[in-house]
Amino acid sequence: MIHLIFGKGTPYNEEDRFSSLKSKFEGILKIIQKGVDSLTGCGAETIKNVFISYPLPDHAPELIVRVPEIIGTFGEEGRKWLGEHTPDLLAFWEKDLVPLLGEFNKSREKSSEKLTRPKEY
Repeated sequence: MIHLIFGKGTPYNEEDRFSSLKSKFEGILKIIQKGVDSLTGCGAETIKNVFISYPLPDHAPELIVRVPEIIGTFGEEGRKWLGEHTPDLLAFWEKDLVPLLGEFNKSREKSSEKLTRPKEY
């Protein structure tokens, strides 16, 4: 769904009104990348694998999809882990992306013919 909204797998689009999301997410990405080796606990390997298994251009799209993966895999323990170890990433997911995903879903329900991006962020 992120790909449908932003035109690629990153949680932002460089060419339009979502550019503020880009700088915000890039800051989060740098913080996590800097401290990735010290991560421990249920979600640590999932986050570490983003930086080990994927080339640099894929870090952003791979990191953002790890939030629902960790929550889906570990449930409330995963959400708690994200809040303790990557609080900015969890906040970005919950406060910036989830509302856009919900708005996108609503626009799709209203028009089965045409996919539209959500209103301006």
